[in-house]
Amino acid sequence: MGFGRNTEETPSMFALPRVFGALGLVGGALIITLVGITTYCTIAIMLRSSEHTQQWTYASALHAVWGRRAAAAVHAAVIAGCIGFVALYLIITCDVFVGNKVFTGIISDVFPQLPDPLPWYLSRTALLTWIALVTVPLLSLKSLHGLAFISAVSVASSTASMLCLLALWAGAAARGMLAPLRLWPKLSFFGDSPLIITTHMIATMPVAMTAFVCQMSIHPIARDLHHYTPRKMRRTVASSLFVCALLYFATGASGFSIFGDEIAGDVLSNVQPEVVAVLLGCSDRLGLAFVALLKSFVALAMLTSIPINIWPLREEVLGLLTHAFHGQEPSRSAFYAITYGCLFGIWATAVAVESAYQMVGIVGATCGIALAFVFPGMLALRIQGVKGTYLGGLVLLGFGGVLMVAGVVSTGIGTDGG
Repeated sequence: MGFGRNTEETPSMFALPRVFGALGLVGGALIITLVGITTYCTIAIMLRSSEHTQQWTYASALHAVWGRRAAAAVHAAVIAGCIGFVALYLIITCDVFVGNKVFTGIISDVFPQLPDPLPWYLSRTALLTWIALVTVPLLSLKSLHGLAFISAVSVASSTASMLCLLALWAGAAARGMLAPLRLWPKLSFFGDSPLIITTHMIATMPVAMTAFVCQMSIHPIARDLHHYTPRKMRRTVASSLFVCALLYFATGASGFSIFGDEIAGDVLSNVQPEVVAVLLGCSDRLGLAFVALLKSFVALAMLTSIPINIWPLREEVLGLLTHAFHGQEPSRSAFYAITYGCLFGIWATAVAVESAYQMVGIVGATCGIALAFVFPGMLALRIQGVKGTYLGGLVLLGFGGVLMVAGVVSTGIGTDGG
């Protein structure tokens, strides 16, 4: 199911080589496996709760067992999380084209004769505007089935960007230029004092978790799934998470194997034309073409993820406005007004936030963890007749609290977004 896989593919994929650099090959593989299994368990909890209560939105499922305040917290987390994640897609797409403080963009690479700074119509704000406008027709679809092709393109683009890294790894391996293999964590990667080391080590978990976060999209998928059965939905979730885990392991392991301890917070910062030319033993022109191709795949993956991830945001807003529509479906004009109002809010957020690292750190450590751990933990506490769910709920709540604190603190004291 292409849509299910796509909801889990986020820009954190390109931060995973840094996670492998911090934790080592075995440590990185273990963290991806742990987060993947935990994600499956939390989704299974959400589905079981909804199957029992017959409440098929995230907020209504919490409302049924915890009341109005819990539902309000879910509404806030989904809305803020979706705005943050989609703004992140806009920021990274913009960075891919015009660059940022740590790497150059496609436009500057391909057209070095352009002035620095770039003309106003290629400025950061202007390009964010053009990117947002490109998504306007993609947001007009009113059915998840209409997004199937867009989802397939996004999945294919993410896979193609991973294959580019694997090709770079193969070229470096053939020339004997891979970094020394390290299997376990390197404590100096995390800082100097025991407290900072512990905090940063725990904070690698939210980065991996953000790559898997998809809980806000599970209920829309379940409602749209033809002939829903618990077994069919769980099989869809398991296969989607397995594909994502393979993609993330290949990306993280290949990036770390190529660049070793020099890996940056975003692997795109390491993949520069002159570096690629050396690793592949090709001309500078071919190195430039390789980097442009990789960044193009990344941009396409981000761009096509926008309409898919705006979907749960729009559903939340529509749900909150149900009384305004007297329980009826919103009119066509109201639907589009809400849709493009959401897009405008996301665009304004992207313009206001300077760093993609800052965005993914804060959103992942707060809304992402609440959606992925805290709310499923609360649901687990109220599930009756299933052995171990109460204890599992307590574990999720405790684990989520620790990760939230560590993620926020790490984002606040981090220096490179990594």
